[in-house]
Amino acid sequence: SDQGVLFPRMTSSERDAIANPAQGLTIYNRTENCLQWWNNSGWYDACTGNTFVASVSGSSFTNGFENNTTCSSKLISVTPCSAVAGASINDDASTTEGIEYDWTEASNTTLGEGFGAPSNTRALVEIGGQCWAKFNMNIETNSGSFCYQNNANICATDGRLYQWDAAMDNTTAERDQGACPDGWHVPSDCEWMYLENTLGMDVAEQDIIGQRNTGDVGSQLSSDTSNGDNSSGFSALLAGRRRATGAFFERNLLAQFWTSTNTSANLAIYRRLRTSQTGVRRVNLNKDNAISLRCLKD
Repeated sequence: SDQGVLFPRMTSSERDAIANPAQGLTIYNRTENCLQWWNNSGWYDACTGNTFVASVSGSSFTNGFENNTTCSSKLISVTPCSAVAGASINDDASTTEGIEYDWTEASNTTLGEGFGAPSNTRALVEIGGQCWAKFNMNIETNSGSFCYQNNANICATDGRLYQWDAAMDNTTAERDQGACPDGWHVPSDCEWMYLENTLGMDVAEQDIIGQRNTGDVGSQLSSDTSNGDNSSGFSALLAGRRRATGAFFERNLLAQFWTSTNTSANLAIYRRLRTSQTGVRRVNLNKDNAISLRCLKD
């Protein structure tokens, strides 16, 4: 009645240095301030509500992603869509890199009505083990989210454009739920890198601030980019942006997505696809700009 169990305490980096962890190995992660245990596929995090996360050095990572030093101490969600309650496979054979799922809970009160999935049909896509929403968030926030040109009809097809604080629900915690529904979160920079690596981007190029072209990942993420075939099933829509000044621009020319990784009080990392390019641009963007948001399953 007056004692307890004290698990080994270590940082994420120290945890990831454990070679071949035994199934059931439990540690207290001082970086995340959470109990975590190895379930033979990755580290399970007890603080995030049944959230499965894998170590970057874990066996589920392929194509050399474990050599990405930026992400070596980060948590990456690798949860298949088959683990999502209410999801059932409905694969599109043309999206050779992704597997689509219907989702009975997809509605205007969860992930929003978006292009390609106005109901629950093919609302989710699994790419490299990650389960992504297949359309843009369209949930109105108290402030900081907009329909392009203030046209509600465009929101219904393209989703909303979010300033970073609105997308993150005024938190700065990487991989936070933000404006996403329960059980989902705003993907981090490293989770985007994992997606890009799955589709063939070189590990050495992923850290570059600017345009990255190996693997023609932008062409795989959308049918509207240069040589785009949307083979991943991600179905990125070129929804444009709302500048900090309030002006809307470049719909049908650019797709831009927030990450939950901020680099300063005013800047956060985002991804950009363009009609004239085959790659993916990784740059800091002023948080007062409003761009699209895709959610990733915890």
